[in-house]
Amino acid sequence: KPAGALLSSTAHAVEREFRILKALGEHSDVPVPKVYTLCEDASVIGTPFYVMEFLEGRIFSDITLTKLPFEE
Repeated sequence: KPAGALLSSTAHAVEREFRILKALGEHSDVPVPKVYTLCEDASVIGTPFYVMEFLEGRIFSDITLTKLPFEE
């Protein structure tokens, strides 16, 4: 989960994100990283988490993408 306060309690549910990535990977042609496991035991690292495949790429922290050229 991102650091800081969330907009709502469901704004970033890693459990839901895991299930969506898993379903897309198994039942569609949408390119997503392979997800390996979901751990919902908060005592492990303080919050639920999942482990997924590493893929090369870019991370966009500004969701408006205002500085991204139109062509991209």
